Amino acid sequence: MLAVGWVEPTAVARSRFPGAGVDATSYDGIRFRIAFPADVRNDRRARQGASVRIVDATGATATVDVSDWSPAFARRPGSWVTHSVLNGVRVPLSAFEGIDLSRVRTVEVRFDRTDSGRALLSDLAFTREGTDERVGPAAGATTGEAHLDACAPTAAARWACAVAEIAWARPAYDGPELDGLVATYGSAPRRSARLSGVVGGPTAAVTAIAEAAQIIGGGMSGSSELGYYVQTARGSWEDGLARFVEDNMWLPPVADDPGRLADRLTLALLGRLPDAASRAYWANRITTTGARAATIAMLRTAERADRVISERYQQIVGWGPDPASRTYWLGRVRRPGGEKALVLALLRSDSFTHAVR
Repeated sequence: MLAVGWVEPTAVARSRFPGAGVDATSYDGIRFRIAFPADVRNDRRARQGASVRIVDATGATATVDVSDWSPAFARRPGSWVTHSVLNGVRVPLSAFEGIDLSRVRTVEVRFDRTDSGRALLSDLAFTREGTDERVGPAAGATTGEAHLDACAPTAAARWACAVAEIAWARPAYDGPELDGLVATYGSAPRRSARLSGVVGGPTAAVTAIAEAAQIIGGGMSGSSELGYYVQTARGSWEDGLARFVEDNMWLPPVADDPGRLADRLTLALLGRLPDAASRAYWANRITTTGARAATIAMLRTAERADRVISERYQQIVGWGPDPASRTYWLGRVRRPGGEKALVLALLRSDSFTHAVR
């Protein structure tokens, strides 16, 4: 398999043919297999995307949006299983118009439909199947979310599993872990104390910074590595991430290129790529103050704080903050420990407790 990761919509897997090209007129389709493994760049969107482009010997090109022909790019359903399954994709050659299929020079799978992602690609080939344009429905099959019986029976169990999903990005394990959370549900003081331990613990810290770390580090960091940075930062979510950035800025393609690191930081922390002026500003901050200080500075921007507040409110209670609450948290989230304080406050709220009943 070819592993492809991108943080700009420019990644290309390319197969070139020599000389004047190859004659593909006796074939009726292009096939390949593709998987989108567990990665926040995939999980943050409902579906990924890609194009197939054919270039003939004259330089003429034809490009097809693969999602028009295959459901393989939809987000995988939630599951305990993290094994990546390669799904088959077929695009009929009749979809490629305006090119000479008797002289094909290049076939490309272009990851140009989304701003970031990660894919595993294999078995790119012309095929002769006699099916012409008959392929599976682009909408794909309907799948349900994974259901865990241990989380369903009582309000206390549902609350416990919801807490675990938010703080640890997984349901609470059936047994002592789930039982311990369930036991604190009925008493507000005990519930508050237990939440302090859950949210203040290293697992919650790693979960909180993992998304940004995956984008910045190209998906190369594991929980043990991130745990080291959280421990070094004495549990601080913000400083743990900043220390990770400081130690990993040598990784390609950001090595010796503060502009590329500025791109990754902006995508990871603000959810967008920077414009030219913003890129230059943050590249200069990285050069003059260092990667760690620049990361802390971006974490403390009003834009980052507003994004965190909106996302955490929607995640935990299901709606956005009122104006007064937003104003308060805009100030708090921009200070050290702000996001942790916000998560803890929302998990302790009656709105969250009632939402999972």
